[in-house]
Amino acid sequence: MKLQDYKQEWNELSEKKNLSGKEALEAVKEDDCALQYVNKQTSEICLEAVKQNGNALRYVKEQTSEMCLEAVKEDDVALQYVSEDMFEEEEEYIIDGKKFSKATLKEALRSYIN
Repeated sequence: MKLQDYKQEWNELSEKKNLSGKEALEAVKEDDCALQYVNKQTSEICLEAVKQNGNALRYVKEQTSEMCLEAVKEDDVALQYVSEDMFEEEEEYIIDGKKFSKATLKEALRSYIN
């Protein structure tokens, strides 16, 4: 890659910073990594990003079980980005019609690998 190409790529990234609203949603539809530049992340924006690339989960500020499941379904490597906070409290989640507690959520997510 030439220096000019790097400069152009840097300028494009700089333009993506501080995204919000519809602009942010469109940006993550084009490039899931744009999620890292979204100031006000919504569930809709984050879910769109992880559905395209499960590894975008690493940029999600407030994960939900639905986001984690979609990320792991898309790419099993995304399991490493599931926040430990997802497994701390006792709470029930319904994933594909089955109930899981936070204690069993990680195993539920692992069941979608493969």
